[in-house]
Amino acid sequence: MSINLKKDFPFLLVLLLAVAVNFSGIQVPFFTDDPGLYAALAKNMVLRGSYWELFSYGKDWLDKPHFPFWMAALSFKLFGIATWTYKLPALLFFVLSGVYTYLFAKKNYGQKTALMAVLVLFSAQHILMSNTDVRAEPYLMALIIGSVYHFYQLEKRFSWTDLFIGSLFAGCAVMTKGIFALIPIGASVIGELVFKKRYAEMLRLKWLLAVVLTAVFILPEIYSLYLQFDSQPGKATFQDTPISGIRWFLWDSQFGRFINSGPITRKSGSIFFYVHTLIWAFAPWFFMLAYAVFINLKKMFQKQQLPEYYTFCGALSMWLIFSLSGFQLPFYTNIIFPFFAIITASVFSKMLSLKTAKVFKVLQIVQVCVLFLAVLVFQYFLHPGKIILFSAEVIGFVLISFYCYKRSIGFGRVLLLSCCATLFVNFYLNTIFYPLLATYKADTQAPVYINQHFPNQPVYVIRSLSNPFQFYCKVPVQLLAENDLAKDESTKKIIYTDEATVKKLQQKHPVEILKVIDNYPNENILKDFIWYKKRRETLDRYYIIRY
Repeated sequence: MSINLKKDFPFLLVLLLAVAVNFSGIQVPFFTDDPGLYAALAKNMVLRGSYWELFSYGKDWLDKPHFPFWMAALSFKLFGIATWTYKLPALLFFVLSGVYTYLFAKKNYGQKTALMAVLVLFSAQHILMSNTDVRAEPYLMALIIGSVYHFYQLEKRFSWTDLFIGSLFAGCAVMTKGIFALIPIGASVIGELVFKKRYAEMLRLKWLLAVVLTAVFILPEIYSLYLQFDSQPGKATFQDTPISGIRWFLWDSQFGRFINSGPITRKSGSIFFYVHTLIWAFAPWFFMLAYAVFINLKKMFQKQQLPEYYTFCGALSMWLIFSLSGFQLPFYTNIIFPFFAIITASVFSKMLSLKTAKVFKVLQIVQVCVLFLAVLVFQYFLHPGKIILFSAEVIGFVLISFYCYKRSIGFGRVLLLSCCATLFVNFYLNTIFYPLLATYKADTQAPVYINQHFPNQPVYVIRSLSNPFQFYCKVPVQLLAENDLAKDESTKKIIYTDEATVKKLQQKHPVEILKVIDNYPNENILKDFIWYKKRRETLDRYYIIRY
């Protein structure tokens, strides 16, 4: 069934709005540490003119593979160094993930289901949040679902194009997150062949070629790590511990973390972490997803054939790996959201006109109302001003929701209203809350003062690695240990540091305080920060000093 432009215009309108809202945070300054660090690493690539090595504060850095930094560095070279140029390539990969979600769903379930799958993906709560606080996940979303799509095509009939692109995407996924990125890709293909009892297909030469090509495509990462680390034995990272960069890439960064034996360890988490995380991260679609998974499992136990097993096996395998790992962070699940979106849409696209969907209609409408009321309450306590902008956003949400309600029927009506609700919430966050939050982040405010008053002077930080500060300063920022500061008192230095360090330095020598900046020190949003009358109690102070 093809899309009827007149009949399906509400779906296309909301899809266009979803893309716009996902891009609406592109100018929001970094308010968490990781994006600031990744942007600073890519910036240092450009400033040094060295694209094989990663440096932070002038020191060798080893924690993530290179692909996202290469993409950000390319964007910096083309458009200049800025917040939006760091986020742009990631957002383009995010759009690409939607394209491949649509293509895969269309091949297996039809055009209507494909459109619904993209709407679900583009309006999932944590996708919208992550496209403002950009890390590596948008790249992985596109690379994994793209690779699975081309291997799906390859499984149907041999094509050098699908073999090449599928392997290239798989290799780039490995150069984004490590060897574990191959798990959902491999599990998708193997699961499809096993459940459809096509065992002989697994022995075809094309799959060996795919493995070989994928290995070839990760050679740039191997070369980078060899050049920076393995060609210089004994080079230290991780608290001055010598390490092999290639070993780290092939083992410690993935398997070492999983079994907590590598240089970076973490206490084991709850096996149910990704169950309760999905309730909000995949909102407002979690209950629909849970039902869709149940329906698919029921069919599998009843020996009923599913149209495809790629999405189910790819999602389930990675979800189990995440749950068993001690490293449990909400944004990890984003990489399998395209699979979740297709699974959800494949079940509920059949309910667009069925009366049996009443329970889910009620659940979705309740979530829509809760989300809308939550923003009103949040705005009241936040007290950010911007009344005209907020009023315009509320009116826009009401008008678009009313239009979608009048122009759609059945479960499609509930689908569109659910999309509108999460888009409204996240457009509010991107245009009102996050910009306010950024004004309480010293890492983004201090560089404004330094760039204006000390444009050509060296800048230092002590102990605390303030990564957004490193990115936003126009001059290179150097890491300075307190012992080194005591050794060299011949030259006064511009230093950015916290209050505890300032008090410690004042015990030894007079400190010239140039600027005091309020700072919200947490990445989690505390209720007292939201309540504007108590916000001051949640803040600490950072200092720009001359010492």
